[in-house]
Amino acid sequence: MVLAECSLSEATLLNSLNAGKAADFHFTQSECPALKMFTRFSGVYLEEVAHDQRVFIRRMRLPAREEVLFVAAHLPARCTPTTGIRSCAASKRGR
Repeated sequence: MVLAECSLSEATLLNSLNAGKAADFHFTQSECPALKMFTRFSGVYLEEVAHDQRVFIRRMRLPAREEVLFVAAHLPARCTPTTGIRSCAASKRGR
C-alpha cells in the first residue's frame, strides 16, 4: 500500500494496519518524502532503483516469484495551491 501526503506517523499507521489477527505490514523506508510504502513482506525484498521528490521506483524480488518493478508517483494536482479547492471544484462542475 502506498499513501501520498499522509501526515500520520509511520508508527501510528503500522499500529492501525497490524491491528487484525492476520496483519503483518512493514514500513519501507524511502527517500521520497511525499510517499509512504507499506508491504506484507520484509523490505529486504525491495531494492530502490530511483527516486525524487514525487516518484519512487523499487525492484521487488520475492522468493519463487518473477521480479517486478514497482513505481509510485504523487502527481501534482490540477489545481494550484493558490487556486483553492473550492474554485477548482466549481470549475470542474461547470465543464
